[in-house]
Amino acid sequence: MTKEELWNLIQGGLKAQLSKPDYESWVKPLKLYKVEGNRLTIDVPSPFYREWFKDHCLEKALEIADMCGFGNIEFEFVSLGLNGITQLALPLEGVEEKSDRPASHLKLNPSFTFRQFVVGPSNQMAFAAARAVAESPGISYNPLFIYGGTGLGKTHLISAIGNHFARKHREMKVIYTTTESFMMEMINAIMNNDLASFRNRYRSQCDILLMDDIHILAGNKERTREEFFYTFNYLLDAQKQIVFTSDRPPSEIEAEDRLISRFLGGLIVDIRPPDFETRVAILKRKAKSKGISLPEDVAQYLASVFTSNIRELEGALKSLNIRATYQKRPIDRELAAEVVASSGRSSSAAVDVEKIIKAVAAHFSLKPQDLKSRKRSKLIATSRHIAMYLARTVAKMSFPEIGRRFGGKDHSSVIHAVNKISREIAQNSEMRELVEKLKTSLKR
Repeated sequence: MTKEELWNLIQGGLKAQLSKPDYESWVKPLKLYKVEGNRLTIDVPSPFYREWFKDHCLEKALEIADMCGFGNIEFEFVSLGLNGITQLALPLEGVEEKSDRPASHLKLNPSFTFRQFVVGPSNQMAFAAARAVAESPGISYNPLFIYGGTGLGKTHLISAIGNHFARKHREMKVIYTTTESFMMEMINAIMNNDLASFRNRYRSQCDILLMDDIHILAGNKERTREEFFYTFNYLLDAQKQIVFTSDRPPSEIEAEDRLISRFLGGLIVDIRPPDFETRVAILKRKAKSKGISLPEDVAQYLASVFTSNIRELEGALKSLNIRATYQKRPIDRELAAEVVASSGRSSSAAVDVEKIIKAVAAHFSLKPQDLKSRKRSKLIATSRHIAMYLARTVAKMSFPEIGRRFGGKDHSSVIHAVNKISREIAQNSEMRELVEKLKTSLKR
């Protein structure tokens, strides 16, 4: 594939993902001017087109290029006018530019709302706490500390709080920022001898402080932590609501005890990787919002493969839609399998675990949901243990993931179940024959 053909595919993929007015107005007028190495130079009518492309299309364009085997593509923009060529800023690469705007001017993503957040067992406590804070700021839980791994919805929740105030309480001054932005703004204030303005913005002119990635304060940033501590205290004393997100709990952040104790004085909630049912619901919600017709079996298949975080699911859905569009194919299991293969993931565990649950439940005349429930009758417990054993030995799943797939069981319970069935197989010929029979049925 030539880079000229790649640009045509990029435009086709963007056409599938954007509304018709947006595509016709902002993307269709763009023309490929020249190709040099891995750099595509695009002719745009004006600088506004470059900015719009950066904000709305760059990430999608890079995904399409990567999927077509061009993982290191760069974009450069020129404007061909009466006076010749005017180069517009610098090449755009796959790294977002840093914003030099004040933290108080960072924009909330308007699509990150409570209505768009898919609630499940892994995040329901965090969701409830965020809603409570939005309804009663400075009263219910202050500060609210939300922690969890990358791509699990922390920024969505903290943004939903901000968007709630933007719609319902426009008179309240909301600052949404990242810890890195806070730190850089403070450094600029010190260099410009303007700490007074910095403090005024974060104290006197702030009713709600939403701060992402507070764990970045860890390490050798004593001056930043000191300034932050006094701002933190000022807002708390004034009963102003503060919400933090972090990739770890407060106890694991390397900072002074006085700061950690302040974190611990509020409500601490975690967000865990979503369970299977929640992942399916997320895929359906994302597909609906983008106008993608996603069959149930495809949603379940992708949810079984991409288990770590929500961003993986979103990426898989984007790739699926792009392939379906420019290859002119229906969205089905075959196409989804290609997306899985291109991601480097193995789909064997994904297929087997659902088959395992259904096969074991059918053998014992139970419902699949019984194996995921907390029911403890002897029949259900034995069936559940056998299914967990097969998930471990056939599907090669980790103990924590098995626990999540069986209704949120603790990994120690899974280990106990697997060891129990292993012993029974060694000691009981009937159990050994049953397990072998189930294994054979799973291969069909």
